[in-house]
Amino acid sequence: MPDESQLDSPRRRPGHLADGPYWPVGVIALAALFLALPMLIYGPMPAGHDAFEQLNFTRHFAEQFWHGDLSPHWLLNMNHGLGSPTFFVYPPLAAYAYSLLAPAGEALHFSAFNLAAFLALFGSGVAAFLWIRTMASKRVSLAVAVLYMLMPYHLAADFYRRTALPEIWAFVWMPLVLYFATQVANEKRAVAGLATAYGLLLLSHPGAALILAVIPLLPALILAAPGRRLRSALLVGGGILLGIGLASFYFLPALYHSRYFPVSELRLPLSDNLVPLGRSLLQGNGFIRVLSLTAAGMLAFTAICALAAFSNAGLVQRKQMVLWLSLCVLSALLMSRFSAPFWKRLPWLLDAVQFPWRLNLLLCIAALPLAAVFLSQISRPLGFWRTSSLAFTVLLVATWLFLYGNAVKDYSDTTPFTHDPVNEADGWFAAWKAPGTDSVPALQASMEPRARFVSGQGAAQVLLWKPRLVEVETASSFGGFVMVNQFYYPEWKAQVIGEARPLAIEAALPQGLLAVQVPPGDEKVVIEIPVSRAEHVGRWLSSLSLLVCVALVWHGRR
Repeated sequence: MPDESQLDSPRRRPGHLADGPYWPVGVIALAALFLALPMLIYGPMPAGHDAFEQLNFTRHFAEQFWHGDLSPHWLLNMNHGLGSPTFFVYPPLAAYAYSLLAPAGEALHFSAFNLAAFLALFGSGVAAFLWIRTMASKRVSLAVAVLYMLMPYHLAADFYRRTALPEIWAFVWMPLVLYFATQVANEKRAVAGLATAYGLLLLSHPGAALILAVIPLLPALILAAPGRRLRSALLVGGGILLGIGLASFYFLPALYHSRYFPVSELRLPLSDNLVPLGRSLLQGNGFIRVLSLTAAGMLAFTAICALAAFSNAGLVQRKQMVLWLSLCVLSALLMSRFSAPFWKRLPWLLDAVQFPWRLNLLLCIAALPLAAVFLSQISRPLGFWRTSSLAFTVLLVATWLFLYGNAVKDYSDTTPFTHDPVNEADGWFAAWKAPGTDSVPALQASMEPRARFVSGQGAAQVLLWKPRLVEVETASSFGGFVMVNQFYYPEWKAQVIGEARPLAIEAALPQGLLAVQVPPGDEKVVIEIPVSRAEHVGRWLSSLSLLVCVALVWHGRR
């Protein structure tokens, strides 16, 4: 690649704005402001796939966070006050971002949710700029960063139609992971940066972290100098493992609790999650059709960039282009209906990714360096082939703007997705609820006293009502089952205070709530989800990994 003196013209006046280090960030901020303006003004689309889910998740999470529960797992007031265990497995970073912005939003009368979504879009542009800046000029990197924010799956699909905040934040960390992966061979502190970026990616979206997991190793193995490949690959691999360690306070408990969240209860048939390509491109309905057109357009964009730039590229650039173009093609194939046998043979991988069309994430990432090489070769005078290629890419980008405008137009559709009565858009409700739960009786039970006898006779009074911890005082002659207004979850434990003997717990059906068998007499019963061994180990691993990162930064500065 040409050096800085060749990439940026020396003819500008000294002190010109373009000479400053921060002007690209300002341009990215203005572009993000334009692209996110409907979100900032109107909030998420009322008919957005995950809009109400994200609004409820972040609101309940922030409520508990500011009441001293720094790592909320059981959302006490979710689902009409009956609780939810979703955050035992759901990634928390988007909810943390909202929680930290919520006090300022309340004081200054702006929506913390809308601002958090904007910051994620803006952050993705900055991260893309940093990564591409390692291989292209400022102006090219800036153009690619804006294109990244505009890509249809990123903006029209995830940001607007899906309101998929975890994936929107994943778009921030993926290019940042690749940025630090390019630096580890020359700077030890970059290992800490890589670990931090990958840890944040895991806290944002584990599926995206899995999709990206081996990608940073490929440039180290393929593009590095022959004598440095092994060392670079080991450093990158170590950084990724250290990032998993940083996120272990969430990730290990999520793995432990995932057995109570069967993805098969949520997943549509495989054929409904594969994108039609080729002759069947225009087949399918609704969102899948949008995804098929999006994937086809991205493939065309990357192919034009690669073909137009390949002949004038150097050896390193050609190897780089082959690598990223291969990943584009592989992503498209794994999203398409041709990949059905592959996913059927690896059901565990399908459960982890959940939707094969989610590989659009990798398609968006792989398109960035191809666009950078192509735009770096644009210079006057333009020949016929270069002019034609540029015209086609501009035409494709215009379709991205059309899809953005079309998504904004759909704000007029105010019909939200329907859910059962007690489910406050809790996306994992169908997976974790007790078999046989009927939402209508559950909703009715939420209006009853928080604790009451449902077998035998007696009185029950709630003494303590906190996330994961309930204390009830009971008085009865013969004992019986006390139903508590929190949903049943297998990790609930109960015992009489001062006694080690556990009490029987079952799901009270059809309500699906906790039913605890209490002994006769006057007793105080504690019902809790104790901190599991996975949580203890995860916290220690995260603390140890943080110390390692601090040591790497300190040693690097020395």
